[in-house]
Amino acid sequence: MSRRFPDAHARLGSALADLSGSELIESRQIPWASATFSGARHHYVLLVRDAAGSAALTDLDQREFQLPGHVLADIILADRVLQPGGSRVVIEALTVEDA
Repeated sequence: MSRRFPDAHARLGSALADLSGSELIESRQIPWASATFSGARHHYVLLVRDAAGSAALTDLDQREFQLPGHVLADIILADRVLQPGGSRVVIEALTVEDA
């Protein structure tokens, strides 16, 4: 496993929380590899408290995220559940190491 995974994982989680003004309440990563690439799958759960924060998370695949040494290959808003005080949002991403 690459030692760079935690840095990319933490950077992306922080960027998502900052972008939406939300609280990152859960995150995990799983190393991933194909025949030609190495990287990680990332899972984030955010507590988004207002509509502006929720709107900021639309079109994630069109946004640029600075992840030195990695390329963001895929990112999706996988789930959104309304709850008292905001919404619980699940974001999943795939990063690959930039050789």
